[in-house]
Amino acid sequence: MDSLEQDALEVLSLVRSLKNSIAPINRIPPEVLSLVPDYRSGKHMDRDLIALTHVCRSWRETFTSRSSLWTRLPLKDTDKTRAYIQRSKCSPLKISLHADDGLYRAFRDAIPLIIPNIRRFQTLFVRGETPPDALKHFCCHTPLLEELDVSISGPGDLVLDSALFNGDLSSLRKLTLGGVITQFPWKNMASLRVVSLKGCVAGHPISRLRPSPAHNPA
Repeated sequence: MDSLEQDALEVLSLVRSLKNSIAPINRIPPEVLSLVPDYRSGKHMDRDLIALTHVCRSWRETFTSRSSLWTRLPLKDTDKTRAYIQRSKCSPLKISLHADDGLYRAFRDAIPLIIPNIRRFQTLFVRGETPPDALKHFCCHTPLLEELDVSISGPGDLVLDSALFNGDLSSLRKLTLGGVITQFPWKNMASLRVVSLKGCVAGHPISRLRPSPAHNPA
């Protein structure tokens, strides 16, 4: 009976799959269908992307096969983070760490998954009252890093020293700092085009550039 039940389930699954394949929506080429998430934005973007993969088997294969859709790692959920890393394949990653909503604790759980992929970082956003050791794990070169935004709203300043990304920010194009002190070597930053300094809360000092005397600021 168990074998017959399993065979019946497989037949039903095949029938549903065939029925879905002739639906008008599935006449859209997969290459076009996979572009749908590009027109979604906002805080529910992750939820909507997952929902698309649950529509049917064909849609799941279409959306999970496009690696660029899975580059914004959901650090609040370790299992999802692992799935996103696998689906993103070799695509550049976008990391956003918002410590003031409890994400920092989740980030610590995800560190073993993230560390082997640091070299794939394309953007890194660090916001909120981030503990001073939040970036100590990022100590190797990231050849794809184009944008770095560190905006700290807590008391005191966060020091960004030369250990960050091994002091090599040669691919960085945009740098935004708030509530931090920089001790970058300020070398190998020929690609830098935009520098933005800002205060995060009223009365909080704006970021201070403190380059080594041996190098000129970018």
